[in-house]
Amino acid sequence: MVCLIAVASLATLSQGEARPHALIEAEAQAGCGNFETTTGKPGWMLVSGPGVTAPKAPVNVSPYGGWAAPIGASSWVSVDASRGIATGDYTYEYVFCTCQTGNSLRLAFYADNGAKAYLNGTQIFATTGSYNFTGAPKGGTYSGTAFVPGTNTLRIVVHNDSSVTGLDAVLGVTGAGEGCCRR
Repeated sequence: MVCLIAVASLATLSQGEARPHALIEAEAQAGCGNFETTTGKPGWMLVSGPGVTAPKAPVNVSPYGGWAAPIGASSWVSVDASRGIATGDYTYEYVFCTCQTGNSLRLAFYADNGAKAYLNGTQIFATTGSYNFTGAPKGGTYSGTAFVPGTNTLRIVVHNDSSVTGLDAVLGVTGAGEGCCRR
């Protein structure tokens, strides 16, 4: 004799009504779609760099002479209002949540002097040379295996050779939500 037992996963609401978890997950994914953010908006953090002792919001700065105009509605950001002067690496971070599979991101950025972009620790873009603050924006589209279900972290490590430093970026993600699992 074979006995089959079916178990349904349920969520209990405050009014005592129960709904299957699959329905709740489907509703959450329905609210998940595409989003775009830019440097200069809340959510971006400067997590390390010369003189950075704790994560902080980067400072919006006016473009330095020779820097390209900001991309779209973005703003150039830096470590301080003087655009920093210390040589070294400055790490900017943005955390977002993926709600489904088949994600992709579009990243367009300028960096003074150069940068590498990482998604969950995997390098996805890198600049060459020292003049990555002018000309066409750097970056591109990524849809590889570095995405994970839930919380994802984009880090852009900007290398400053000398003088001022800054980052200007636009990030767009498909299949994600800006705040669904933010820290």
